[in-house]
Amino acid sequence: MSRILKRPMFRRGGTAGEGIMSGITDRTNYNIGGIDREMLRTDAASIQSLLNEFAPVPKTRLPIGDYGINLALGMDPVEALRDPYAKFTKADDIRRAQLAKRGQGAVSTALNLQLAKLKQKPVIKARTLSDEEVKEKGFPAGSIVQEKGDGTLNVVNKPTAKEIQQRADLTGTVGLLNRIELNYKKAGKPVGKFYNIDPDRIMGEIGKFTGSEQGKTFAELQADIKKATTFLTKAISGAQVSDKEREFIEKLIPSIGDTEVEFEAKLKSLRRYLGEAVKSYGGDVEALMRAGDLDESISAKNFLPTRQKNLEDMSDEELKAYRDSLLNEG
Repeated sequence: MSRILKRPMFRRGGTAGEGIMSGITDRTNYNIGGIDREMLRTDAASIQSLLNEFAPVPKTRLPIGDYGINLALGMDPVEALRDPYAKFTKADDIRRAQLAKRGQGAVSTALNLQLAKLKQKPVIKARTLSDEEVKEKGFPAGSIVQEKGDGTLNVVNKPTAKEIQQRADLTGTVGLLNRIELNYKKAGKPVGKFYNIDPDRIMGEIGKFTGSEQGKTFAELQADIKKATTFLTKAISGAQVSDKEREFIEKLIPSIGDTEVEFEAKLKSLRRYLGEAVKSYGGDVEALMRAGDLDESISAKNFLPTRQKNLEDMSDEELKAYRDSLLNEG
């Protein structure tokens, strides 16, 4: 009987601070073999908390009814408590075993989650190669190539034969503009209106027949201007732009009949226009032309030399007034 009285009647729980991870010393950011104990503690506690919330283990209830019946039968209070308390401790031991098993399951689940993460290989996202890398790998300019995590290359988009030819023609035309500028200066800037007598232009025309160095340079200048014109005319035809946009593009092309100021301004403006094709359209000049035909903000009009652009914005009356002012100045 004395043994029974020494056992607390209503306290069966563990000491404060005990739980599913009791016995594990708190160590912040401590891990062994890749297992983070702090995270393991947190995850296991979270799992058990969810289980307790949605599937709680019923608390052990003291069989007061049995105790009362025993008292009513005339049993000594201590003797009346013996069997009910034994029934209580047996039921409570079963409950504690269930809780311990649940705690072990929570720890096991949390541990498996960490082990699964450790086994996972880091995912390396695919990246798109830069234009320089595409060129180094031997792919055509304008190709969109991705490098996977394992180093393999995947061609997402490869330009068509037509697009490759267009880019090659564009590169050649940019080179022509550089040569046009070089020969323009080398030949003494032999440009101007037909009614103006320019000695360098005259010498160039004559030199084409005599085979002089001046004549060769002048002939090459004319030939390169013609090639650049052919390239743009072909692109205009392929893009099928409106007549208005066609006019703007054609006004970008330098001509022997331009004044020196006009020739140099057009040369600079045409370079900017072709540069926009490279920058924003991957070298597809036709795409730039079509876009400019639909969106005035990127129209060839905006690439015209400033004075020429201003003339394009004038009404017929304003152009007439401007013409009259020039005549009066003369």
